[in-house]
Amino acid sequence: MKHVFRITLIVSFLLISNYVLSQQTTNTQLDPSLYLFPQFTDGTVTLKESKIWNGKLNYNFYLDQMQFLGPNNTIMTLTEPEKVVSIDIGAHKFINFKNTFIETISNGPVFLYLRIHVVRTTKKIGAYGTTGIDSGISTVSSFTSFASDKQATTDINNLKSNEKTAQHTDLNFYILNSGKIIKTNNQKDLIKCFSSNKDLIQQELERQHTKFNSIESMKKIIDWINANGIRD
Repeated sequence: MKHVFRITLIVSFLLISNYVLSQQTTNTQLDPSLYLFPQFTDGTVTLKESKIWNGKLNYNFYLDQMQFLGPNNTIMTLTEPEKVVSIDIGAHKFINFKNTFIETISNGPVFLYLRIHVVRTTKKIGAYGTTGIDSGISTVSSFTSFASDKQATTDINNLKSNEKTAQHTDLNFYILNSGKIIKTNNQKDLIKCFSSNKDLIQQELERQHTKFNSIESMKKIIDWINANGIRD
């Protein structure tokens, strides 16, 4: 009976793995600027039809991928996010939105979600180390290499000797209101979500000095909207 139970578990895991997972890479040394957590963390993936998978998970901001540790610490990635209902990693909860994952920052009735994306670029270095306006810019397609002391090395895979890298982080906010998820990255977007209360929202935005590049500031205004029962 125990053998049958073990076989059932193995088969179930393989079915779920083939359903939404694929192998990615065997390098488990993480660049902390590219991941939600400094290491892969216990989490739960809830699939459609109530299927549940537990494992070590992490979100890659650079690749916009939810990843997990497979056999022999191989990094795997969820390849069919549309088949995922939600993902919980510690206190962090994600939902699928347009085949990517956005994190719940503030609970409803009006929900606030966040998508963080890290952009890395390379610039060609001209004569005497200068980077002119006409220098080519292209997206870096590989991770920073890490030495044994966990300090980032100066080289990036496939980076040429006449190139330098730059990195910045984009914060994209989304609001779920009246059953619709709407991207909300500026004051105009937010007021449009509550057009019948635009004067009240405008006044509170000015009072709070809301910053649309701050998670704390965005959470504060949405929590205020929920606390005051504002709907549209």
